[in-house]
Amino acid sequence: MHKRNAWPMISVALLVLLSGCGPSPTTSPSGAPESRPSTPKRITTIILSDPPSLAPGVGPVPGRDELRQLVNVGLTVVDAVGTRQPMLAEAFPTVDNGLWNVLPDGRMETTWTLRPGIVWHDGAPFTTDDLVFSAQVLQDRELGIAIDAAFAFIQNIEAVDARTIRVSWRRPYIWADDFFTSTSSMPKHLLERTYTESKEDLLNLPFWTDDFVGNGPFKMTEWVRGSHIIVKANDRYAVGKPKLDEILVRFVLDPSTLVTNILAGSVDLSMSRGISLEQSLQIRNQWRDGQVYVAPSLQILMYPQFMPPTPPIMGDVRFRRALLQSIDRQALVDNLMGGQSSVAHTTILRPTEPEYKEVESSIVRYEYEPRAAAEAIEGLGFSKGADGFYRDAANQPLVVEIHTSVSQDSKGQAMLAIADAWQQLGVTIRPVVFPVAKIADSEYLMTRPGFYHVRHPHNMTNLESYLHSTKAGIPENRFSGMNYARYSTPEMDVLLERFNSTIPTNPRRELLKQIVHHVTDQVIFLGLFYDVEVTAIGNRMKNVTGRGEGVTKNWDSHIWDAAD
Repeated sequence: MHKRNAWPMISVALLVLLSGCGPSPTTSPSGAPESRPSTPKRITTIILSDPPSLAPGVGPVPGRDELRQLVNVGLTVVDAVGTRQPMLAEAFPTVDNGLWNVLPDGRMETTWTLRPGIVWHDGAPFTTDDLVFSAQVLQDRELGIAIDAAFAFIQNIEAVDARTIRVSWRRPYIWADDFFTSTSSMPKHLLERTYTESKEDLLNLPFWTDDFVGNGPFKMTEWVRGSHIIVKANDRYAVGKPKLDEILVRFVLDPSTLVTNILAGSVDLSMSRGISLEQSLQIRNQWRDGQVYVAPSLQILMYPQFMPPTPPIMGDVRFRRALLQSIDRQALVDNLMGGQSSVAHTTILRPTEPEYKEVESSIVRYEYEPRAAAEAIEGLGFSKGADGFYRDAANQPLVVEIHTSVSQDSKGQAMLAIADAWQQLGVTIRPVVFPVAKIADSEYLMTRPGFYHVRHPHNMTNLESYLHSTKAGIPENRFSGMNYARYSTPEMDVLLERFNSTIPTNPRRELLKQIVHHVTDQVIFLGLFYDVEVTAIGNRMKNVTGRGEGVTKNWDSHIWDAAD
């Protein structure tokens, strides 16, 4: 049977950016605790946001996942080299260890066993009842939480005993070993009453901020809005007490302020994305107390608005193709990324991933051809006025909005370059730069007109989240999901469902080719280029590696250490 480790999805090649040797990466999340000094070990980290809470379903807020991984952890993690490691579980399901069984009728069963003695931060036992409760909450459509694609394949989740949980799958699902990797497990003893009696209040409880109780390596001890949080070591963490005693996480909303804090020597580690390549060079040249690391990261792309198409011509694929042809994406890579990236001809796979070569022939490419783009728009019934901008047959201007957060980083600079290119083409552009805090407003992101210009993690495990019609945010699901284009076709839905349930390698590869072709032919996303993630690591830090896409954020925070 095909398993994730047999067909690697993640290629995390950590690169050192113009710097000397850094801390050695670690490959195991466990290890015997060492003797601890009498002086508490403390570090200061920084993230580029002011997270509203740690509640599930909140939008893609920078640093939020990193914070959650400090205080709450899943049954498994993916380490810095892309290998799955058990954390709260004794092992993850595989065919070889007998924990992943395919039944004769095509159904499956996966079994997980918790490590003995796991407790929540308040001392209550962490049991499989908590996992069953968490799954119930996460699937509750009345709460509007973005549901894991795996739930569509699950028939039943059963707590066999306090430490053993069995998942019955109604049909094959190739990412079954990813289930329970999420850090969204919830303490039933603290949340069940609210969920039962007034579920509309559940996600607004103080529990998700100041009163958070998790099972991770650190405990929440202080949360000051607009300023910071403080977490302290969990002495009873499942794989051993952390080496650090305390972590202060500062909140900043401006990338320049983030860099200033690092250069001032007040930060030991940057813990979220937000540092551009240009800023990384500044840090390298001026920061004597640390080093800068670069790892492959997320795709920078644009989601059109399909529900309804806004402006209406957005619904015509010829218009979307013309817009993409008018962008010199290689120039963006050369000028904004210093040539250290590549054009995103498809936002589904990075060129470094082994499957890319297998599906490359299915990619529909759009090279830089501004003249062809202009001819296509004119062929759609638009003509230029005296001002050089397109108008329709009713003499109304062709106006497109671009919505994004943060205008100073590589993503923001790319938006300005794209706006300029489209203006030169003759399309009137209205850039909208909204506050970072508004990323948590899912209704705004789903219903905005024009394009949502963003940095997002598309990969093979989450394709359904970004492409399936059920993941398009609408009032009926409280605008949950991550299908920000709100793209919806039966053809794509069927392809995604077949892909996620097809175990043999060759048929699955053919389905992936069809998905890639559909996405690029119909220009469901406007892929721009692949970003990189920059991590600033202070010289006093030990056992810390740079971060890249596909790695469980802060999977190894319990073995971080710092020199006195």
